[in-house]
Amino acid sequence: MKLILQKNSLLDFPQETKYPEYFIDSLDNNFIRPNINETDQIHTAEIQINQINLLIGANNSGKSRFMRGLLKANNHLSTISNKSSYLKLYQQLERIEFKSQNIKEGGPNYEYWKNAFADLTKINISAIENFGTTRRKDFEDKIEDIKQQIPDISDSDLKNRIKSYLDLASDFLKEIEFTINNRIKKKTYIPVLRSLLKNSNLTSEQLKIVAKELTLNTDKESQTINIHTGSDIWQKLFDLTLSRKRRGIKKFESFLSKNFFESKEVEIFADNTNNGQVSIGIDGGDFLGINEIGDGIQAIINLMFPIFFSEKNELFFIEEPEQNLHPAFQRIFIETLLTNEFIIEKNLKFFFTTHSNHFLDLTLKSNKVSFFQFQKIEEGKHLIKANIKPDRETLDILGVNNSSIFLANTLIWVEGPTDRKYLSKFLKLYCKHYHKPLLKEDLDFAFLEYGGNLISHYLFKEDENFDENEVKEKINAFSISNKIYLLADNDNAIEGSKKFQRHQDLKKLSSGSNNFYYQDTGVKEIENLLPEIVLKDFLPELINKTNKRNTKNIKLKVSSSQGIGEVFEQALVASGIKNYRKFKETSPSTTLKPNYKNKLADFFSDNNYVYQDLIENNPNLEKIIVNLYHFIKPYHQKSS
Repeated sequence: MKLILQKNSLLDFPQETKYPEYFIDSLDNNFIRPNINETDQIHTAEIQINQINLLIGANNSGKSRFMRGLLKANNHLSTISNKSSYLKLYQQLERIEFKSQNIKEGGPNYEYWKNAFADLTKINISAIENFGTTRRKDFEDKIEDIKQQIPDISDSDLKNRIKSYLDLASDFLKEIEFTINNRIKKKTYIPVLRSLLKNSNLTSEQLKIVAKELTLNTDKESQTINIHTGSDIWQKLFDLTLSRKRRGIKKFESFLSKNFFESKEVEIFADNTNNGQVSIGIDGGDFLGINEIGDGIQAIINLMFPIFFSEKNELFFIEEPEQNLHPAFQRIFIETLLTNEFIIEKNLKFFFTTHSNHFLDLTLKSNKVSFFQFQKIEEGKHLIKANIKPDRETLDILGVNNSSIFLANTLIWVEGPTDRKYLSKFLKLYCKHYHKPLLKEDLDFAFLEYGGNLISHYLFKEDENFDENEVKEKINAFSISNKIYLLADNDNAIEGSKKFQRHQDLKKLSSGSNNFYYQDTGVKEIENLLPEIVLKDFLPELINKTNKRNTKNIKLKVSSSQGIGEVFEQALVASGIKNYRKFKETSPSTTLKPNYKNKLADFFSDNNYVYQDLIENNPNLEKIIVNLYHFIKPYHQKSS
């Protein structure tokens, strides 16, 4: 979708979007472009956006100024559009004139065609805001009515022209509907200057004024913008308790309970004593003042409160949301925006300026996130690389180096991205089943993929010698600041082989160590640990759509030494299904292709399996999950 600004004159655009001059992807593509037609000149600025939009760049790259420009564009002149703008489509419709010479005046159906075209071109663009259901239905009916008449036209040129016209009219209608459904209701700006704490020398209104003067200036465009600094949350919460929005408060309390208070009952309260402040009650205990809880939880409450109580189709512009947020809290913040159903229903859009490499890592694999990298080319000229995938250049811009990257209490070394998904889901289901507090990724544990790097090279390659002292030195170097849990596939290591001996040496290395634990999956690959119910549920994903059939009766024979790709293939062939997808690696490999490995991992992660599904007749997997949890657990107790 696109955010589109359309103005009759360049003067109508916010100053922040005009200077410096912005270019999208190349210096040949101005952000603001004149759109000249026969009747007028309209300036258009548009940028492809997503649910979450991260604006990245070095200091003085123009990212904050650009975001404030989008924020200050008047609501009725900025729209969310699907592929083009309804205004552009309307201008195209206007240019398709009814040409009487194509139909003889007074001839068959002449008056019908003349009136039909007139009806469609009468749509008043200024009345789009009132383009309601009835009007839309009339427009659809008129298009359908014209379509019914087309077969009667003998003139092929006229027939093609009318078909083109109707296609354009249909696009126009779809665009109006999309625009209406995504109409911007409100814009909220959250500046860097924000705090929940109140002070008698700085009222909430004064804090807003300071924030506005420092970041938005006091020009006319900024007068209608909602600014959230957090200082008036007490008043908003108090007003909400008297309104019909108690459901929102309960949803917000549930969010706090699940993520920060070990699923204990949480009550958030507008305390009228002590100069008015927000207080929190935990599990029926005494209320704590907001100043009695950690800075990180204060920061997340400040950010999430206006989001939970936002209007539908609201736009949020947030300066550096990572301020005072531990990386684990940054994860909670992003994941909540992407997955919380109460928030998703609101159809919100977010724009962040950020210097956080953790936000980049957390959002790289989501199709709901876009990245915009800002670069100053010269004075007055700034380039925006739109919808990029961050790389080493991006990290350099953010000033990220090895020493600045956060290390969690336990570092879990795995071979690849699918292992991360499986272990994360295993831990969640284990905690939920035993009513244990959820372990927080990036705080209690973090993943490091070792596939292809030093550990993989030295430890698990058949033709490499194993230098125990060197590997031990490398592991101990990491273990100074982290506990390390190393998970490796068995890969059918034959007893007596070099690979088998390496597994044995690593087990010996981890025995008696408090900081290093080695776990062999005991099977060829981690997919072999999945219970049969998951593998059978996934079978339809391997069959071509035209040959879908009931797979409940297909029998799977899962072997610890056989690749899952071969297991699937043999089961489908034995059941008589021949037209299946090419999901297995080329022989002699027996594993799944990488894209199907990812599909299987995502399928498992996204479906509602329970812990009992995992461990039924699966003691090997249960042992791995329990060992991993209890390796992490002591540090979790200290951090909670």
